[in-house]
Amino acid sequence: MRVFTLSAAARAGEPGRMTMTAERLTWPAPRRLRASRPSGAWLELIAVVALYACYSAARMLVPVDPGAARLHATAIVHVERLLHLDVEAAANSWLSAHAALALVASYWYAALHYTVTPVVLLVLRARASRATYRVLRNGLMAATLLAVVGYAAFPAMPPRMLGGFTDTLAQTSGSGWWGAEASAPKGMGGLTNQFAAMPSMHVGWAVWCALAGSALLAGSRWRRLVWLYPLGTLVVVVATANHYLLDGVAGAALVLAAVAAARRYGARVAASVPASSVHASSCSRVGAPTIVSGGATGFHLSALTTCSTLRTAPPVSLCPCT
Repeated sequence: MRVFTLSAAARAGEPGRMTMTAERLTWPAPRRLRASRPSGAWLELIAVVALYACYSAARMLVPVDPGAARLHATAIVHVERLLHLDVEAAANSWLSAHAALALVASYWYAALHYTVTPVVLLVLRARASRATYRVLRNGLMAATLLAVVGYAAFPAMPPRMLGGFTDTLAQTSGSGWWGAEASAPKGMGGLTNQFAAMPSMHVGWAVWCALAGSALLAGSRWRRLVWLYPLGTLVVVVATANHYLLDGVAGAALVLAAVAAARRYGARVAASVPASSVHASSCSRVGAPTIVSGGATGFHLSALTTCSTLRTAPPVSLCPCT
């Protein structure tokens, strides 16, 4: 709760001129007012959980034709061979020969995808500017929803299901919580869509985390190190035979395009706001203005207000929003 005080007094020797001063005193808002709506951080957390739930549910509900999934996978392999990018077999063979690294890669694949992204999103919400946060959040949501559309339109078998590859996660399932069906927990393989390979959102979300980390570490000489995370994720998804190299490229491109579109949209919205506008969200007046003192040479006007953020800017406002 804030008290905004506006004072005016006549200047000595200049009866036609007045001097105005403004003061603002701040007290904690009453508990009834502070608890009137949920915290923004909690709303963001709920939105993240809802997004992931929708993402997972949509993947499970997508109808899958194994024949079409195999055909699409064969097409991806054919394109990679034409471009000399068919590295999956060699990477998978090398990883399978190193049991300790295979276990590390399995934990990377099964755990980081579901933990790093939400944590980075919450840190971004707390530390980044509101404009940066909105751009990156909207880009993440748009890319994720588009990926679900891609899984429905272009189901593809991962390399581990085509034959000739070692299923690294199935091989190491005795040392983790996952079973033989990708990173799904044991006994829950039927609740995941194993043909959701193109694009790879393991790589896509990792690229998003790197973008967010770069924004959080702006100006730091260490900011480039955050790109080791998506690079490592790309190596892991390919070497464990869960994705083709082109799946990872598509996931990265999707996220970069979605964030760029979100940034362009945000800039367009900002440009549409008149430069003279003052942004706040609302100013709720608790008490009416009252004359608290007066006299022949001046007056004292006080108004009791509570504020959040401004979206419109009246020509004259006593709202002490910042």
